[in-house]
Amino acid sequence: MAACRVVLDACVRLPQLTDEQIDSLPPEVRQTYRQLRAVDPAELVRFLGHTDLVNAAWAFLMPVCVDGDLLSVWPNVDPDFRAVLAQKWVRATTIR
Repeated sequence: MAACRVVLDACVRLPQLTDEQIDSLPPEVRQTYRQLRAVDPAELVRFLGHTDLVNAAWAFLMPVCVDGDLLSVWPNVDPDFRAVLAQKWVRATTIR
């Protein structure tokens, strides 16, 4: 519940921008800001309450998908999935 309170406090502190300031934002930021500002605070807590999970997922996906660096996150991969990936790699690189 304390985490929800922190998220709610952050949501309540969403910067109050003037229309001129909002219009000067890049289109995707402008749209996101307006959507967040219009959301009920309780719904915003439900929506933003998953940020830790999302951040963990991105911390894994960015090195793998963007940098192509599976080795750096290999210890975080489920052991069974590591075995599957290793088997697929061996099969894919075996000369037939």
